[in-house]
Amino acid sequence: MKKSMITTMIALILALSLVACNKKNGGENGVTTSKDLFSLKSEYIGNVSNNEKILQALEIPSLGTYTQELKTDATPYILTINFSKLNVTEEEFNSKMRMYSYVLLALIENVDEIHWNVETADFTESKSLTVADANKIVGNIKNSASSSEELQSLLVAIEYDKIK
Repeated sequence: MKKSMITTMIALILALSLVACNKKNGGENGVTTSKDLFSLKSEYIGNVSNNEKILQALEIPSLGTYTQELKTDATPYILTINFSKLNVTEEEFNSKMRMYSYVLLALIENVDEIHWNVETADFTESKSLTVADANKIVGNIKNSASSSEELQSLLVAIEYDKIK
C-alpha cells in the first residue's frame, strides 16, 4: 500500500512539473495561449514595440528575417512585414502568415490591413489580409479580441493549435 502511494505521489509530481513547464513555454505544445496574446492587445498600430511583442508571441521570427513598416498617415492603416530571408518553405510561410494576420487584425484595434512581403534571391511575393476579408471568413474580426475567450474562439476558428 505504501509503495503504491509513493508511486502515485511521484507520478503526480511529475505530471504537475510537466504542466508547469508547458505553461512556462507558452502553453500547450509551446503555442502561445489566447490569454498571453490578449495581454498584448493594443489600441494603436503606431505602438511599434507592442507590435513587435505580438510578432514575437506569434513566433513570426521563426519564419525568417523581417522588418516592420507602418502606414499611418491616412486610412487604411497598414502593418507590413517585409521578409528578406525565409527559414521555412513558401507554403508553410504563407499558411502561417495568413493565420497570424487574423490574430494581428484582432489584437491591433486600429489596423485595417496586414501585408506580408518576401524578397529573397529565390522568391518574391506580396500578400495581404484586410479587415473586410477577415470579416467574411470569421465574422467581426475586431470583436474577436474583446476578451481572451473571444480571442480563443478566433484561434480555434483559424486552427491556430495546428500551427506546430
